[in-house]
Amino acid sequence: MKSFDEMYAEAVARHGEEDLRSRFHKPKTAEELAATTDEAWLAAIARCVFAAGFRWSVIEAKWGGFEEAFYGFDPATIAGWDDDMVEALSQDTRIV
Repeated sequence: MKSFDEMYAEAVARHGEEDLRSRFHKPKTAEELAATTDEAWLAAIARCVFAAGFRWSVIEAKWGGFEEAFYGFDPATIAGWDDDMVEALSQDTRIV
């Protein structure tokens, strides 16, 4: 098995350091992270959780349904759900 350093060296040889680095994810600043709403954090977490085991395109195609079913990912609303609400969600065809 190749080490990360070996794979990185191969990628640099193929694409060049500058091109390769231009493809890297740019991390958000502390200010950008602090400005992220609770709804946005919850939506991002939910997207990752639901995408586990599915093709990303399945989740992407149904994402509007997820936003509706989870009431815009409002944490206060979701925290107030009772067992009946959770059960109804498990039968909701807008989501997987």
